[in-house]
Parts: sequence; structure tokens; C-alpha cells
Amino acid sequence: MRPQRGWRSGPAAPPPTRRAPSRAAHARPTRGAARWQARHGRRAGPPRSPRPCPDHGRCGPVAVTRSGLSTGGQHGLLRRPQGHAHGRSCRPTRAGFRWIVHLFVDRRCHDGAMTEVWAHRGASGHAPENTLPAFELALEQGADGFELDVQLTRDDEVVVIHDETLERTTDGNGWVADHSLEDLKRLDASSGHEQYAGTRIPTLSEVFELVRDTGTVVNIELKNSRMAYKGLEERVLALVAEHDMAHRVVLSSFNHYSLRHLVGLGTELALGALYSEPLWKPWQYAGKLGATALHPPLAATRRKIVEKSREHGLAVHVWTVNEPEDIERMLALDVDALITNYPDVARSLVG
Repeated sequence: MRPQRGWRSGPAAPPPTRRAPSRAAHARPTRGAARWQARHGRRAGPPRSPRPCPDHGRCGPVAVTRSGLSTGGQHGLLRRPQGHAHGRSCRPTRAGFRWIVHLFVDRRCHDGAMTEVWAHRGASGHAPENTLPAFELALEQGADGFELDVQLTRDDEVVVIHDETLERTTDGNGWVADHSLEDLKRLDASSGHEQYAGTRIPTLSEVFELVRDTGTVVNIELKNSRMAYKGLEERVLALVAEHDMAHRVVLSSFNHYSLRHLVGLGTELALGALYSEPLWKPWQYAGKLGATALHPPLAATRRKIVEKSREHGLAVHVWTVNEPEDIERMLALDVDALITNYPDVARSLVG
């Protein structure tokens, strides 16, 4: 009879002997460990203590205090042998390991940078938004920079105003694009703040003159999503060059075609991708876009976004952060800048 497939005629073969796994087999990582190794650059295993920062006392383990935690074992972050000072003898507990590693890989261990306070349309919680008094007050309150919005007039002048229409923030009406600069300068932009009656819509050049002798960062949002201002990017770049502000300007927009246009123009200015809804892997999208920073809304800002953005060389500037508890949360996430209507409140918490 013909044997069935899979069977042999003749005496049965002895069962295979089980060989002990070799050391090489033991050394071979599992699939999960291989992924971990590829991500972290070393073999998986128990976490090792970070090497003490050379500038101990500023950005070493004691820097955890900035997020409301402390060292010395009081809150279970470090395990320190009795009688030993901070240094190689310190070993993080499991609870403290993630915080300490975060601080050691943080760029503050390299350049001492801290979260900056950017005033949203100036100190708009206290003064009429996007006006010179609001920007002056932001400087007085210790803001590191401010965010403002720009549009084009009928005669192609760059003015600082948020809405595409005039009704909300001025005593005028109609579209900004339908008015000349001379027409706009006649309007009252005090937005109901009686003590600022007579305030005018400023030009971008006037704002640059205000901050010329300071180190203030100016985040210019191009308001060209609803109204397609032809040549807005070129006009703004020309003004930045004219006032020698390239080292202190960040250009941002919700219109990402505009950001791609700026990349095509060959600009070396910092570019921020604004978005209002959660994005999937925004750090990858920003890289393909050519942006150098993410500008996420407060509600969509998570630790993973900050960490992944940092890994991809992107800054994170979060808007709009007004409440003290939200400011504290952004400081714990170590965002590069928080954009707020109340720079005085933020400055008191940032320090």
C-alpha cells in the first residue's frame, strides 16, 4: 500500500533529542526588546541611573523642584545613601526615574533655556488686543515675546489686527482689505477699554520699532486662511529684513500652504505650524511641511507631543494658556513657550 503523505515506511525514527539553547540564543533579544534597543540605543534591561549633570544644582536631579517636586527622598524621587551628597551615589526610585531622565535629556542641561512667556496679541487680558499699548504693557509685565496677527490693507501695507473685518475690535466696519492704511488709522481700536480710547491700529513696522532695543521675540501669525492676501508673505519678509529682526521672528499660520510658500521662497526664519484640532503624529507632519515649530492648542498638548517634537528638532509653542493650573501643567511638560493673555500671571509662575 502506498504510504500516506507525511509518513515513511520502515522502522520508526527515534524522537529528536532536545538540545539545550546556546548562549547565543539567550543573548538574542525578543522582538519587543529589539524595538526598545533600536529606540534607546542600548539593550533592554533595568533602568540605569543617569550620569550627574556637570552643572549640578541647576539642571541635575534638584531641578525637579520646578515642577513642584523635590529631591532628597522627600517625595520618593531619589534613593540616597545616608551621609552621601547628590552625585553618583544617588539612585532614582522607580517613581522618580522618568522625571530625572526627562530632565537629563532636556535641552536645559545643555543651554539653560526655560519656558518662555509670549503675550497673546500683547497683554490682551488687560489692554486692547494687537495694539501698541498692549505690547508695551506686555513688556512691562516681563513677557519674553508676543504673538500678533497681520493682514494687508488695500494699498498693501502690513497692519496688525486679528479679524478680517473691523466690527469687533474697532469702531469701523467692513473688510480690512477694503480699506487703505490712511482709512484704518482714523479708527478707534480701543475695543471698549475706556482708558485706552483713541488707540489706533498699528503697522508691523511700528511694532518692530517698539521692540528694536529689546530682546523680545515676535511671533507673527499670517492671517491668510479666510482672506487670501496675495504677496503677504513677501511683504512680511521684506519688513523683517528691513528692521533686522530675522533672529527674533517666528512666522506662523493656520494656512499651511502659506508656510510651504515661505519654504519655497527660501526663508531661514523659524516657521510654526498652527492647528486647532488634534493631529496624528504632528511632529512628522511638521517635518514634511518644513516647519521648525509646532503651535498646538492647549487642549491638544500632551507630553508625547512635546517629547517627540524635541526628538525631531521641533520647538513647541502652546496657545492660549491663561489659567494658573494650565500654566503649571505646561511648565511640567516643559514646552518652549506658552502664549497667554496674562503675561503677568505666567511670569509669576515661571519665575
